[in-house]
Amino acid sequence: MNKWLLVWLIFVAGWYLIPWWNRVYFLWDDIELLMQLRHPTLETFLTSHQYQFFPVFLLFYSLETNLFGVNPSAFLAVSVGLHLINIWLVYILINKLTKNNLLSLLAAVLVSFNKSYFTVIFWPTIQSNILLTTWLLLTLLLFFELKHKLSLNKLIKFLALILLAGLSFGFGISAGFIFSIAAWLFIRNRSHRLLTISSLVTGIVTALVVLKFSLPEVQQSQIVSLSGTRLFNIAYFTAVGISQGIISRFFIPGFVPNIYNASNIAIMIALPAAILLFFIYTSFLMIKKHRFADLLPLFLFVSLSIMPYFIASLARSGPGALGGLAERYIYLPFFAFVLALVYGFYLVGITRKTFPKPIRIILIAYVPLIVFGHIAAMWFKLNNLFLP
Repeated sequence: MNKWLLVWLIFVAGWYLIPWWNRVYFLWDDIELLMQLRHPTLETFLTSHQYQFFPVFLLFYSLETNLFGVNPSAFLAVSVGLHLINIWLVYILINKLTKNNLLSLLAAVLVSFNKSYFTVIFWPTIQSNILLTTWLLLTLLLFFELKHKLSLNKLIKFLALILLAGLSFGFGISAGFIFSIAAWLFIRNRSHRLLTISSLVTGIVTALVVLKFSLPEVQQSQIVSLSGTRLFNIAYFTAVGISQGIISRFFIPGFVPNIYNASNIAIMIALPAAILLFFIYTSFLMIKKHRFADLLPLFLFVSLSIMPYFIASLARSGPGALGGLAERYIYLPFFAFVLALVYGFYLVGITRKTFPKPIRIILIAYVPLIVFGHIAAMWFKLNNLFLP
């Protein structure tokens, strides 16, 4: 392991654990679920909870409960441990794709802190988001290996990880479909057809299993039929999720977007549209400059960042859809966004010739501003919550 990465991981672990050890508590819906998982039955794992069917996470959560009892600090340590694993996996991913230690370390630093991680890290039940991200990062690593050399052993592990992601948190059900589209579009060797078909079948099986066991709660939820207006709402909400839910919250520490609740429809449409048009234009330039296959990682990273917002808008109507912008859903999109951002740096080949010196200085200074800005924002929020 890179020594600077190790130093950084120790710093991240210390920041999350030391000040908050023995100061956290279980939020309101944790205790009920914890009590069920102390002595679980098969029915416990095969029952959906709050529109979520996630037996893999419930099994993981049950193991924690039986190991640690009702100890919030121990659950915090598990969440932080998973978070550290995800940071390390981001480093490995970028390093394998770019062979650049500096870009890999940059990606690891950028995913480490965000004010919107507050709910995910400090609310034990929302570990499902962190666990989902772990499975998907491992899936990405195996996918890029299979792209170059097909191996039955690795293919089985790859499909198993897609299944684990889908059964750990609802957003994971799209993983199989995303990887099948990626294989069909970008891979032109002998693994192309097998990866496409196997990923698609695994995605369909996972979705059917989740639907089967979630059906009683789904029928009582806010899911609605599609219409022309509904399709517009899905497209708009996805755009808002990307532009305001991810980009604004990432670049402006502590920022919580409220503009999607505003009465000014023109602003609600114009802001995300302008940001999306910019990224479409940038993507067009990348496609012109690079081979189509070079864009495979970017396609996967962007797809994973969009996925939660698209699913949330598809599944719920009215105010319920806005839950997709909640902090507890934003962990995976931030990881995928940073991966896309750093890999984009690699694609455009940032060098001294790319930017004049003043702009390079601003970019270098902006990284610690983002990181420590989010640390400060989370610090204030935690102190306000845990005051004696």
